[in-house]
Amino acid sequence: MTSTTRWRRIAAAALVPAALCVGMQPAGAHGGSGQAIPDAAHYLAQITAISPATPGLTASINPRGDWIEVANTTTKTLTILGYAKEPYLQIGPGGVSENSYSPTLQLNQSLFGDLSQLGGPQLPPDWRQVGTSHQTRWHDHRIHWMAATRPPAVASNPYVGRLIGRWTVHMLLDTTPVNLTGTLSWLALSHHPVLSVTWMVVDTGALLALIAAVIVLARRRRRPGTTDPDQTPTLANYAALTPEPSERAISDLMAERRQAARDEQDAMAAREPADNVTLASKGGSSDA
Repeated sequence: MTSTTRWRRIAAAALVPAALCVGMQPAGAHGGSGQAIPDAAHYLAQITAISPATPGLTASINPRGDWIEVANTTTKTLTILGYAKEPYLQIGPGGVSENSYSPTLQLNQSLFGDLSQLGGPQLPPDWRQVGTSHQTRWHDHRIHWMAATRPPAVASNPYVGRLIGRWTVHMLLDTTPVNLTGTLSWLALSHHPVLSVTWMVVDTGALLALIAAVIVLARRRRRPGTTDPDQTPTLANYAALTPEPSERAISDLMAERRQAARDEQDAMAAREPADNVTLASKGGSSDA
């Protein structure tokens, strides 16, 4: 990989967070008709209890109030009651059934049902099987705020979290009453929307400045006359590029060194007689 390619990849990687920051939007929950629940991300629906606690009965909930799910693995039939406490759903050994005459069934087809329809007379249940499992999930108006506008207390100050209310789904396990209870809360906004936009602009500007700095640095690294770091030879490269001496070259070098040694010995031998003569002459003068 060349230096240019590496720096281009770094710049591209830096652009990914920018795209996410600009394009990221919170996902919305959906009601029975597929409509988005207003401010869904700021509501919190929670289950507090199934009472009495019964082995084989479990429940879960979407935190934004989109659905409830109940499972019944007992040998008994669980009847889930609707808004008028009429039989709405059943989970039994044979699977899941719904009451075609339940007004709750019709009301759950829209996000904000008209609960005034609950005043009419109730017909005997007409059970229609809709599944063979031992659990069912449905949209329930009892667990979310039933208006497009915020609750009055929340509207006055949305920057404070608060409990909006408590809810109950009534059920019968054969003939024994069972209640699924929970709460709906408002999650405080973290800061003012104007400040949110301001901080988003500031963060995006800082990120763009960082990307610009990376590009400038990449260009400086590629100035004419500079060596690509990826192409800089290492010690191993030098060893690989340097040819090994041949046997003939080594033999010639050794012969030259031996000849030089012989020449030095001959020169020393030539100097020794002259030194002896000098010493002899000096000795004769001393005897005289």
